Amino acid sequence: MDGSVIAGLVATIPGVVVSLGGAYFAFRQATRARNSAESMNALNHRIRICDQHRDELRDAFAAAMVAVGTAKRDGKLSGEVSSALELLMACKGADDELRKCAAGLREPMVWHIDIVMDTALDRFRSAFAHCQAVLDAEREALLAPADT
Repeated sequence: MDGSVIAGLVATIPGVVVSLGGAYFAFRQATRARNSAESMNALNHRIRICDQHRDELRDAFAAAMVAVGTAKRDGKLSGEVSSALELLMACKGADDELRKCAAGLREPMVWHIDIVMDTALDRFRSAFAHCQAVLDAEREALLAPADT
């Protein structure tokens, strides 16, 4: 080998090393960016699900309260009330206490004594507020910055 070929190789090797190093670091950064985007997408999906549960529960509660108000005015339990309460009990955001309170409102005896009805409605409202608070806390936990 002649000296000019060796000199050319010596001059080329650092460029090759730098080029390979740059490609490696670019690959690492692209991998990190992809992982970060996937993580963000998963977090956004969990937040959307939490929001859907809150909205579903709130809408079902509103429909149940309208049905209960109408039935209370008429003084009797109706199929509309039972249906609205069943829909509320099927919500993913409803807990056991809310389901228990909703089931209690479907009891005919509750509808005959005003004080019993008012107490049942107060417990029902309180159980709903608790469920909403739990869902709010879950959402806030998802939004809180992770300790790293």
